[in-house]
Amino acid sequence: MNLTDLRLKIRHFFRKYKMVILIGILIWLIIFAFNQMMKLRTKPEVKTTTYTPTVSVMDSSSKVPKQVASEIDLKIKQYVEYCNNNEFDKAYNMLSDECKKYAYNSNFEQFQRHVIKLMPTPKKYSIQDYSNERNRYIYSVRYFEDYINTGLTDSSYGYTEEKMVFTKKGDELSMTVGDFVDYKTYDDASLETDYIRVEVLNNIVSYDNEKYTVKFINKSDNYIAICDSQVNNEVTISLKNEIRKPENIEYVVLNPKQEKEVTFEFIKYYDDNDRVSSLNFNSVRVLKRYYDLSSTQEEIEQAITNAIANESVQVYVQ
Repeated sequence: MNLTDLRLKIRHFFRKYKMVILIGILIWLIIFAFNQMMKLRTKPEVKTTTYTPTVSVMDSSSKVPKQVASEIDLKIKQYVEYCNNNEFDKAYNMLSDECKKYAYNSNFEQFQRHVIKLMPTPKKYSIQDYSNERNRYIYSVRYFEDYINTGLTDSSYGYTEEKMVFTKKGDELSMTVGDFVDYKTYDDASLETDYIRVEVLNNIVSYDNEKYTVKFINKSDNYIAICDSQVNNEVTISLKNEIRKPENIEYVVLNPKQEKEVTFEFIKYYDDNDRVSSLNFNSVRVLKRYYDLSSTQEEIEQAITNAIANESVQVYVQ
């Protein structure tokens, strides 16, 4: 085959398969361009560690003091050892009195169930200072298998996690687990009208939520509807830049002269640099007659329209 024949064969090949070659080149260019775009695209980083256990994830400029960090390390080590050895009573006794009472209702078995849920078998652990807020050191503690000794496959590389909170007061370092942070009582968080008295009694603060217990006292001889899903935003909290509704929708309707305590739970992260300023009960309806499940929507609307009073009650808690 001479050079002329070779050129003719090549020309014939390209004429015959021109469209296939062009489509192939086009596909390659699209794939190449897509890959380049993916390389340039920056993914948002969600930090879970600073790779330095005593430096806060939420604020890298915040660091646990060396002496306190050593105490925390020893406490976590001892706690996990007790749990791994099924010495749950000793682990329980490491907790603050408030944590025992308000996180586990002073019930050892309830605490034990919490531990077994996170550590059903002996675990290794890792720690990370998550945030340091208001003289509290919040650590994220992860529990996982000893991969070297158990020989687990990649599909089993899971972990459980909880927040532990350490509070330094003088020479004492208190400890809480299960995301529990604090328990607050209020001496004068109340508001009274001609018809009702509302008292905010206490607040159980966890890392990611707050639970407020509120006492309602009906002073009147009428029915009072506070929360029955007939009005929007019946109960809210006020934050710096937001009004937030509760996670749980409680049914709160008072009979004449009735008193009732109710707990409302709100999503609220302890380290979000915000504070709850007030609890708001935005449509306290005083009714001559309360509608019931058999009432029609028209009857309900008429009862609300004809209410003796419809007032907003705001109780400050700061």
